Amino acid sequence: MDARTVRVDLSPKPGFCIKTTTLQSATFKVSPSVDKSQTVVSDAVTIPRGMKVFVNVAWDANVPPPPEGSEEMIQKAMLGELETDEDALASGRAWFVPVIVSEPRMDSDKAGKPSVVFDSVYNPALKSRATRDAAFRTFVMELALQRIEAQHGLQLSREIGTPNIASKGKLAPRSALVPLALLPEAHALRVQADKAPKKLVEEILPSDSAVAKPDVSAPPKSILKRVANTDALQAQERPVFEWTKDGERIKITVGVPNLTHDDVANAALDVEPRRIILDVPSLYHLDVDLAMPDAQIMATFGGTSSEGSPLMLKRQRELDVDGATAEWRVQERTLILYV
Repeated sequence: MDARTVRVDLSPKPGFCIKTTTLQSATFKVSPSVDKSQTVVSDAVTIPRGMKVFVNVAWDANVPPPPEGSEEMIQKAMLGELETDEDALASGRAWFVPVIVSEPRMDSDKAGKPSVVFDSVYNPALKSRATRDAAFRTFVMELALQRIEAQHGLQLSREIGTPNIASKGKLAPRSALVPLALLPEAHALRVQADKAPKKLVEEILPSDSAVAKPDVSAPPKSILKRVANTDALQAQERPVFEWTKDGERIKITVGVPNLTHDDVANAALDVEPRRIILDVPSLYHLDVDLAMPDAQIMATFGGTSSEGSPLMLKRQRELDVDGATAEWRVQERTLILYV
């Protein structure tokens, strides 16, 4: 599968809203409310057990649609009976529904008590079936809850209410990275990317290197993708990670002592506003999730709060995804990332 990603702009249209509650407390960064009349919270907050959570189900054509699939495949997917590994995806034996989930934002319920709101955005091709097919509608809601739980470390109740509103609060425009291969071939962003692909990470070779430089006439391979094979990740080593300020930019240095030129072609790097994921198959895996609680970050990365540690990076601004650049320095066994 094509490993490139592309940034899409979303202007979600309201569909329907569901409400649930948290089953345990969690701490993460919460975005300001879209409605300026409501309380603005932009720092890390603790969401207690039992807090009300609203999930807006919305539609936008720039969210990739599901792949073509038979009714039998769709029914099996709804029952969780289809394979979802990379081989199944590549061979067309999988059917899945892409969904983009927003960052959480604070709001209040009818009684004025604090609540949390998420937007879950789907391709509008699903709208008709979600409206007329109760089982499929439940499937769409469950996907949203699962993604929110996975993305933000929450546990949500499956005792769900359905407020008689199209959305809780306003749906704000946003952007997101999506795998290019999931967009239809005729999609304007896919056509544009195919004509002018762009590399996020360039391999930097020393001037006296005997290794040939890549043929500039060949389309460059992006190394942006998300790795899904958890068994493979368990066998990988977490590389050394540190950062410094470089003017207005943040310079992140990742030590990869066993890296070779062949590994670079298969490596994957994903940069998000509060997260960095690096995967070099069978060699290294680094997942720096700055939205995690402080204690979890310290436990994951050696319990240090010194300068240059991930915990101190959490105290900085969001990472500049659009302006991110990176360099593989194979001879120095490092990856340099500027965000």
